[in-house]
Amino acid sequence: MRTITLKSNDLHDGFKKLQAQTDGTFTQRLNEYVLTFDGELGNGTIRGLDLRGGITYLEFDMDLQLDVDFISQSNSLPPLCFAYCSKGTITHQFSSQSKGITKIDNFQTAVLTNEALGVNVLHFTKHTPIKTSIILVNRLPSQGKAPSELLNTELQKKFIGDGPSANTITVSSYNLKVAEKMQELSAVKETGLVRSLIIEGIVHMMLAYEIKQHSIDLNSTHSKTGNLTAKELGQIREISTLINNYPQKQYTVKDLCLKSGLTPAKLQSGFKLMHDTTVNNYIKNVRVKLAEHLLKTTDMNVSEVVYSIGFTSRSYFSRIFRERFQCSPSEYKYNTQVFVQTA
Repeated sequence: MRTITLKSNDLHDGFKKLQAQTDGTFTQRLNEYVLTFDGELGNGTIRGLDLRGGITYLEFDMDLQLDVDFISQSNSLPPLCFAYCSKGTITHQFSSQSKGITKIDNFQTAVLTNEALGVNVLHFTKHTPIKTSIILVNRLPSQGKAPSELLNTELQKKFIGDGPSANTITVSSYNLKVAEKMQELSAVKETGLVRSLIIEGIVHMMLAYEIKQHSIDLNSTHSKTGNLTAKELGQIREISTLINNYPQKQYTVKDLCLKSGLTPAKLQSGFKLMHDTTVNNYIKNVRVKLAEHLLKTTDMNVSEVVYSIGFTSRSYFSRIFRERFQCSPSEYKYNTQVFVQTA
């Protein structure tokens, strides 16, 4: 067992202390901090980002060789915390001596508040790949009028109120959409200010999904996941990843059911839950998105793009492309080329 303690409210200082306790490598670019480690503790990456409006994003992606307790102590104005598990399971206590242990399963969010100077203990189990995100909404010393500061104020009022904060934790139903946004976050390739703005937008979307799920759970006695288990939701995610990675393949619902072990009804239910659409529409949307990228960034003509992404009819592709972008594929390619030439 290893105990790692975090007492700093400054992200840079906190990561330097993490580095000392994990024997890891620390890097920083703008407001993004990354710690990687590979040794006795195990291997993994811890990321942190300081965003506008007092919002902090943390992400743990680890495969540990030792059980680890991450202990953090809040200040006199403790933050509002949203902890989400996209892979594996973690547990939470309000102190290492507390008998109250809360389990946060794969695809679940825990909404936490703390009393002043309160303690949080997150337990990560060895030999179990873990990917967890934590969004902290830090209390601001004064209420500003900028949109990001107004968002912070509204969140504090909704979940904490005007009185002193207390130790509370609520675990939501399963939600795959947050996991999907975490994947998008990992795929961001841009640098500098553009990267920061894209990441901030994705983190806000994650926060929105977590708040929405929390509100749904409070107002409903029925699970929004229907009769899908966490394992089945994981299989839906794997099928979604397969389609995204190989959109050119010819998929049928029957083939995907055989691959996942799910019934057609559960497969469709899972895609409706995660993507708000059917399996076939999801495949079509992924292909159109890829086609738009290829038309913009390659020398491929429309016919080459059509067949490279798995469509067999150019006229059908042109119709659904026009529905999405209000122009034909040829017009889109011409306009993007003209823009590049005149830029």
